[in-house]
Amino acid sequence: MNRKLILFSFSLIILTSYLFSQQGKYARKSVSSLETAWIKPGGAKNTRVVDTDILNALMKFYIEIPRFDFNTLPEEQVDDFNRQANNLDSVNVSELSKVMENTVVKKILEILNDPDIQMQRGKNLKSDSDFETFAATKAKSLGLNTEQLASLMNSAYIYLPFIEKIQTFKDKDEDEPNKERLQVKIEGGIIWWKVKVDSEGNAKIENVLEATTSSSNSISLVNGAAPSGLSYSRYTFGDQSFSTTPQTYVQAGAMLAFAKNLNVKTRELSDFKLQAQVVEKNRRSYNFNLGLTDGVHLDDGFFLIELTEDRDGNEVESKLGFLRVSKSANLDKDPLSLSTAKLVYGKSGDIGSIVMEHPRLGIDTKVRGGLITGMNLEPWHTNFYLISGIVSNKNDTELFENYNLIDKTVTTAVMFEFLQSYNLAPILGISQTFFDVGLSAGVLAADRTQFAKDQKLTPLIYSFGLGVTKKLWFGRLHIPIGIDLGGQILSFSNNKKDDELRSYEYTSALLKAQTGIQLMINADTYIHFGAGYNLAMPFRISYEEGDDSYEAKDIGSFTDLSLGGLAIGVGIEYSIGETSVDVFGFLDPFKKY
Repeated sequence: MNRKLILFSFSLIILTSYLFSQQGKYARKSVSSLETAWIKPGGAKNTRVVDTDILNALMKFYIEIPRFDFNTLPEEQVDDFNRQANNLDSVNVSELSKVMENTVVKKILEILNDPDIQMQRGKNLKSDSDFETFAATKAKSLGLNTEQLASLMNSAYIYLPFIEKIQTFKDKDEDEPNKERLQVKIEGGIIWWKVKVDSEGNAKIENVLEATTSSSNSISLVNGAAPSGLSYSRYTFGDQSFSTTPQTYVQAGAMLAFAKNLNVKTRELSDFKLQAQVVEKNRRSYNFNLGLTDGVHLDDGFFLIELTEDRDGNEVESKLGFLRVSKSANLDKDPLSLSTAKLVYGKSGDIGSIVMEHPRLGIDTKVRGGLITGMNLEPWHTNFYLISGIVSNKNDTELFENYNLIDKTVTTAVMFEFLQSYNLAPILGISQTFFDVGLSAGVLAADRTQFAKDQKLTPLIYSFGLGVTKKLWFGRLHIPIGIDLGGQILSFSNNKKDDELRSYEYTSALLKAQTGIQLMINADTYIHFGAGYNLAMPFRISYEEGDDSYEAKDIGSFTDLSLGGLAIGVGIEYSIGETSVDVFGFLDPFKKY
């Protein structure tokens, strides 16, 4: 590292960062860390091993982002912090901050406020040898080497990710003792400090962020190992691969969600938000000098800001509107290229206006409710004697109609749907293209027979699917067009374990096509009005009685059975900045647009 640059940049970074931010130009921040997350001694409950290699790799990816210049604090200072932090009786953000301030922060201030160092920061050193001459003597007197002294002198921000608790749980399946769920839950957070230098060269350090979060992950095990067709022996993240056990594999998923949350909380800090002045304007498009190397990706959200003065002459930020990036410049290939963002809603700005980052995970959570109509489920479709082969065709079921589960033809179901959508635009280069994972559940609008009531059989519908959605935008309004492929189960079931009827199920392949109209309420919230068609193709009909199960050998006579139909619904969508469970993290390393 160029020593002259270190000495000059320290003062410039700290003394001018606030000024630059006010002018709409993001200045790269010099950040120091302990190189690893601190884990509370005894915080790993029921956890044999914590895979710090995976944790550090994820922290490096999500926290050491391109907008920062990173330094590692001297080992001596890190050890001093660890000794004191490990002796804490109780751990919380406030106590950790105190320990950090009494160790690392204290040492940095001693160095920065040393008269010799204050004087050297103000000098125009002409070469690396000038620094070496100074550092050879000064570093030794401080008990440091030259690299350590340079690192401490260059510290503008300091951060500490920490894990207060990492717990492992095992939940046994009472019906199948060989099966279990292995779950890991993480609780912790991140603390940020900022080094400030006054006009006289005196340094002080201010706590600027104390944020906490939690995450979890779970996997299925059969006899303590991965189910058939799965493997928990390796965890892959981008081009990195780690050897794992089932326990460290499930840890990794929780660690990923944890690190992603800390990434958003860090970027939400005003000092770290990307911002730039608008240098060109073309109708609703605004061009600015930030790009991929700064962490700007296709479809990222920015607020359009106008700076004004209040009566007292203080600068005030006024939000004019919301922008979405339509082109991310590759400044490595073309330093003069500009990124472009289009106005989604709000007032127009002008050249000189400021674009300011709105950090999100790139994930939308969707909750919807509605109806499926056009189904056809006849009473004889629910006669389990037909399935078991006691009778051979639907006409014979009249002799056993008392064993039907519904009295009348069913055409409607009430459904509730939960989806999470990951914005694929930074990977594919196609704006507003989403990868969807959805679950839904509902109740048939059915009149149950007395037999079904006696057996306490409740008709429920479950579906799951993967899909792709493309959104077409017209200001605040947009039209989503999506297609999903998955499965659906219609189940008349109870939880009985005796010899009575336990379940009667229809398993279907499910193809869903849907569209609608969505209204953007604010930068994160949308109202959804939708319609679509569900094509459910049953391929298995079965029932369970006690420990025995029966399956229809031939469902060809069920040609008039239809479990799909027209779907209509309303809902709400929200662009999230925090998640407790990782779903799409494996895709993050592939962002390139």
